[in-house]
Amino acid sequence: MRPSYILMICLALFVATTCSAAVITFLGENSTNAASWRISSVSKTINPANNNIYGNDGYVMFNTTPTNSTVTQSNSPVNPFTFSTTVGSTTLKTLNVTPSYVSAFTPGASFNSVFTSPSSLNMDNPAGGSMKSGVAFESGSTSTFTSLFSFTVNSSVPKSFTVGLFFNNGAGEWAQARITDSAGGSATATRAGFGNIDAMFFTISGATSGTVFTISGLASTRGEANGALDIAGITFDSTPEPTTLGGCAGAALAFIWFDRRRRKPSR
Repeated sequence: MRPSYILMICLALFVATTCSAAVITFLGENSTNAASWRISSVSKTINPANNNIYGNDGYVMFNTTPTNSTVTQSNSPVNPFTFSTTVGSTTLKTLNVTPSYVSAFTPGASFNSVFTSPSSLNMDNPAGGSMKSGVAFESGSTSTFTSLFSFTVNSSVPKSFTVGLFFNNGAGEWAQARITDSAGGSATATRAGFGNIDAMFFTISGATSGTVFTISGLASTRGEANGALDIAGITFDSTPEPTTLGGCAGAALAFIWFDRRRRKPSR
């Protein structure tokens, strides 16, 4: 194949890749040690940032409490992303470290409740030690997807990042999770881990400033399900960039230059 053809093919692929809508793919599920989300010494089979830590760019953990909490309480209506209250001497609080490339979290109209109980499982506390996981929730459906909340990215969005959706051992089980974007991209995954803190991960590539991503769920028909969709948290991690086609275009240009030098008649 002539170098000029190589160049045209590479440039066409490069333009198609960089100008298309975001691509959302399901990366996998961690149903074994997602509770150790901040401990790098715990090896993880799903490891988007290659450092065994989730939430390197930011995270939201809904309605967390101390590990010794004996509080059983549901609060509604509230904004789950900013929720904080005190019951006796116990603080119930959402931990929200918003990534630099997320300009806003927007809860849906019915995503306005949080819940905690002594039976909720413990997980890593980013400040050190452990904390009790909580959930934010809304009523779900076993037949149609329910949109819970969305987040909007800005001009600082990386070329590729991974979103982790965390679930605890509450009764509001998910059968499937879905992420869609305002440009028409979508990915759906079936949840496999139950009865433990587990997390499902979606990688988003090629997002542009202003794109809105929506998190939706399909409620489980499992016996302990209560028709609600509980979510314990969400994490964000920049992922290593794949090799770009810019290198391909550069190589093609180099081939053309050398080809012309070779063909140029000597004087």
